[in-house]
Amino acid sequence: MLVLAAGCGVAPKTSPEKSEVPAKVSGPAAKESELATVKLSADAEKRLGIQIAEAVSGGGTDVRRFAGEVVLPPGRAIVVGAPVAGTLSSSPAPASPGTMVRRGQEMFALTPLLPLPRDLRVTAEADAQQARTRVETAKLQLARAEKLLRDDVGTVRALEAAKNELDIGASALSAAEARLEQIKRAPLDGDVRLSVTAPRDGVIRQLTAAPGQVVAGGAPLFEIADMRALWIKAAVYVGEAQSIAPRTSVAVESLSGSALGMVPAVAAPPTGDALSSTVDFYFAAPSGTHEFKPGERVTVLVPSGAARDGVNVPWPAITYDVNGGAWVYEKTGERTYSRRRVSVDRTAGGRAYLSSGVRAGTPVVVNGVAELWGTEYGAGK
Repeated sequence: MLVLAAGCGVAPKTSPEKSEVPAKVSGPAAKESELATVKLSADAEKRLGIQIAEAVSGGGTDVRRFAGEVVLPPGRAIVVGAPVAGTLSSSPAPASPGTMVRRGQEMFALTPLLPLPRDLRVTAEADAQQARTRVETAKLQLARAEKLLRDDVGTVRALEAAKNELDIGASALSAAEARLEQIKRAPLDGDVRLSVTAPRDGVIRQLTAAPGQVVAGGAPLFEIADMRALWIKAAVYVGEAQSIAPRTSVAVESLSGSALGMVPAVAAPPTGDALSSTVDFYFAAPSGTHEFKPGERVTVLVPSGAARDGVNVPWPAITYDVNGGAWVYEKTGERTYSRRRVSVDRTAGGRAYLSSGVRAGTPVVVNGVAELWGTEYGAGK
């Protein structure tokens, strides 16, 4: 029997309502001019924290970039030598290269080497034998003086003189035996100990001697450098050197592009390189959280005073691909963002100055760039 349920008043089942897709990516296209466009939902845009800023006109003041090197100023490094020839021994708190030392801190103890006279050991043995004979004679004199005093023949003064003679002889014998023992153990070593100390506060750059080593007088022992005030040396082609003012303050950047501050020029001895046709300009290394080290490479930006055309955007708006290409995300519609290639000329003061890519007034993403990149390539989906 066929039963129809159409008239029973039962409503047909419907599929649940689909939720809005957080992000839609169109493309990427084969041509770079038709790059991927990311369209976000209102909830996704809020969750990613997207913030927009406009590209503004102005390329800033024209600057020239020169390679800079952090150097130690002349006179900041001191090589300490041995005051006399001798044998080194370690100090109670030895320092190693790279450690900070204070002025007056002992680095080494030095036992001087004595000139070796002829028949040194024979002379020392003779001195010791004479001291022994003197002691024996003093003992006999003391015994005689005590006996005479007991027999009421001698005097107290004579007894005291005999005791003094015995004490002097015993001291001479002790010194002679100690000298003879020193000659037997180390005939060239003196019996004094010199302390070699750091002449100034600084960092130990290198040690050229070690405990137990015999060094000549004036031999270098260690080098200490004062790192508190470093210089930056910029090599400039001689054809451009005349256009740089002698007391120009310049900006310094790390090789990663982060600004390290403005620094003044310093008076320094004239130096240059004839092979590369360059002369050197010196500037004081900026002080701050960055700890400079001699030999470190930086970029020196010298202003030329001429204004440049172009646009600039906040530095966080720039992102780079694996090949080093620079990009920004332009807002092209309601919650719609397209990736645009740009050419970064330079960075300064938290701004990226562009030579091409976007026009002034273009809205670009400054917060959420990494999230948009991940969304476009699948990591954020």
